Amino acid sequence: MTVTEKRRKAQIEHKVRGRIRVKVPSARLSPDLLEFYRKEFSTIPGLRSVKVSPESGSIIFHYDPKLESEFEQHFASRANQHLMMVEARPGDEIANIADRIEAEAELLAAHSSAARATVDFFKSLDRELRLLTDNTIDLKVLVAAGLAAYAFIKVGVEASTPIWVTLALFAFNHFIELQGGRPIASASAVAHA
Repeated sequence: MTVTEKRRKAQIEHKVRGRIRVKVPSARLSPDLLEFYRKEFSTIPGLRSVKVSPESGSIIFHYDPKLESEFEQHFASRANQHLMMVEARPGDEIANIADRIEAEAELLAAHSSAARATVDFFKSLDRELRLLTDNTIDLKVLVAAGLAAYAFIKVGVEASTPIWVTLALFAFNHFIELQGGRPIASASAVAHA
């Protein structure tokens, strides 16, 4: 059976606007298989680059966020041809919280021009920060790290340990996710520990 004859299980491990990381467990340590997928997906409209990681069996797609809808349609079609997509791991707490905050901000923005301007400003700031750092740092990481530093400086190490440790872990966890790793701990689990 050749590489092209078998659809292999895969799942989206991480997705942010402009970037998707797909894990193909059976492609781990298989550069030929990953190269096949890289070539097959590289003609999708709006795709900027495709990188593969044989060590983890991952394929990382960077695409033009302005063409997200078109890219996702072609990506889904191509994935259905070559991969057997399975459900992603259970919900990511941090992503769920961020999604809820964003949904509430959009609801408020729909009823107020000042709220719309604020939401648009922070979305633009986040987008620019991600572009400048090649998706290494986003606004969530920056805000959490800033709050942790402020708490550390203002209150002191001993009095603020729970807050700054929780915020530091939140920032570090999100940083690891952006880099393609799995979360190492949830902030709520650390806070309850």
